[in-house]
Amino acid sequence: MYMDLQSVSVETKEIQREFFYDGVQMVRASVEYPVFSSRRFAPAVQKMNAYYLAMAARALKYAATSMRHSAIADYKYRKANGYPFNSYELDLNTVITYNHNCAVSLYNDQYEFTGGAHGNVIRTSETWNLRSGKIISLPELFPGDPRYAEQIKREIKRQIAAQMQTGEGAYFENYDELVEQTFNEEQFFLSNGALVIYFQQYDIAPYSSGLPEFQIPLNAIPAMRMPSCR
Repeated sequence: MYMDLQSVSVETKEIQREFFYDGVQMVRASVEYPVFSSRRFAPAVQKMNAYYLAMAARALKYAATSMRHSAIADYKYRKANGYPFNSYELDLNTVITYNHNCAVSLYNDQYEFTGGAHGNVIRTSETWNLRSGKIISLPELFPGDPRYAEQIKREIKRQIAAQMQTGEGAYFENYDELVEQTFNEEQFFLSNGALVIYFQQYDIAPYSSGLPEFQIPLNAIPAMRMPSCR
C-alpha cells in the first residue's frame, strides 16, 4: 500500500476468470486494478476508481468474447489436425510510479498470449491531477514551452546513442527516424524527479528489449514542472 501525506492511499484488487469450451480452458484471465482512498481528494478518487474499475471490466469482457472466440477457432483447427492447444492468457497489471504533491502517476501493462513463440504487452498510462480529478497531459508539464516534444526526442536519441555505444541497449539501426515516427505524447508517466517516456514493443527496438523506457530528469529540460499542490 502506498501512503503519502499529500497524496492518496491505494490497494490492489485482483479478479481471475477462466473461460471454457468443450470442457477445455480456452482463456485464463487475471486482472489487477487499483482502488484509491483519500479524504482530502475524495472527488478525484471517486473518478479514478470508476476509471480503473471500467478498465478491468473491459479487459475481462475482451477475454470472455474476442479472445475466447479466437481461442475456440484455434482449438478446433488444432484438434482437427492433431496439434496440441495452449490456453490463451490475459494479464493486466498496474504499477504506481508517483504518488506525491497532488498527483498520481501509473502505467498499466496488458499481456496477451494467443499461441506462438511468446506473448505481447501493450502499455497505457495515466497521470492524475488530484485537485481537479482530471488526467494530466504531457503539454501541461511544460508550461510556455512549445518546443518540449523536440527536446524530449532529442534527449531520447542521446540516451539511445549512449546505450548503443556502451552495449547496454539493443535498438533498430534506424532508431532516429523510428523515434520520430512512434513518439506518442500519451506514453509517459512520472517517477520521483523525472518524466519517463516509453515505447511499445517493436517501435524502436527488437522484442528482446521489451518496452524501452527513457527517464528525462528535470534538469534535462528546464521548462519541465512536476505537479505540485502549491
